[in-house]
Amino acid sequence: MPTEACYRCLRELLQHGAFSEAVWSAFMHDPLLGVQIIRDDGQILFINDQAARLIYGSQYKAEDCISRNARDFVPPQFLEERIAFLKSLGKDGKTRVTRGIIQGRQIISTLIPIAAPESIAQGGSVCLALTRHVVGPAKQIVGFDDPGAMHVTRTMSLGPLDCLSPRELEILAMIGQGMSTPEISRRLSRSANTINDHRKSIARKLGVTKRARLAEFAQIAGLTPEDATRVRT
Repeated sequence: MPTEACYRCLRELLQHGAFSEAVWSAFMHDPLLGVQIIRDDGQILFINDQAARLIYGSQYKAEDCISRNARDFVPPQFLEERIAFLKSLGKDGKTRVTRGIIQGRQIISTLIPIAAPESIAQGGSVCLALTRHVVGPAKQIVGFDDPGAMHVTRTMSLGPLDCLSPRELEILAMIGQGMSTPEISRRLSRSANTINDHRKSIARKLGVTKRARLAEFAQIAGLTPEDATRVRT
């Protein structure tokens, strides 16, 4: 853990414009990090290209999103959930980590409430969102032992996986976790033949033939069996 002396050093550095500019430049030029500043009514105050692609779609760039509202890019159910969450952040002022699936990719965001002048906040709250695409089990990678430490979104956008039924999505998640057909069979109390039939159907729908490719789809989405019950947008 950082010491108090370390925090003092950082506070001193942050008072110098050159250091703040260097930190912001690092954020902006990290090709894997999406940076967004958003108001709790969905208004996008700032965004970089990576965040635009990760959150709103691979076809978008920052210039398409800045000064617009997130409602122009995402389904109403997704926006409703996100705005409710942003408003809760504004009330308690705590940093939160969220996990979601957008376009079939697992997205991890760190949401940090920030003080903003009234001319910008306009009666609401403002949040800095740092976003990455994370492959594999999020809680292991991010390092959370407490299941409640990460907020998992209720809604998800499955992209290429949207063609799968809830049962197929559940089985795909287990394949991604490295479970064998007999193990999945025991977990779901279904015969191995039934599981194999589902696996073949999944492979056909996704246009792949090898089990390893199925696992790759699951890991890119960070799929868990619980994701099969979430609301699709």
